[in-house]
Amino acid sequence: MSVTDGLKRGLEVVDTGAALSVPVGGATLGRIFNVLGEPIDNLGLVDTRTTSPIHRSAPAFVHYA
Repeated sequence: MSVTDGLKRGLEVVDTGAALSVPVGGATLGRIFNVLGEPIDNLGLVDTRTTSPIHRSAPAFVHYA
């Protein structure tokens, strides 16, 4: 997603078909993100290329027990 300044009803938009996703993995542990998955803790970029869609089933509890 990008800046929405100037976005208003009636403007043409493009549906990319991509799900909204956020970074996941070891590099995200202990970090603080906004709702778009962007780091907001002033620790720099997250070194991961792995992402996961925000709308998905929760992982099975047995994976974390």
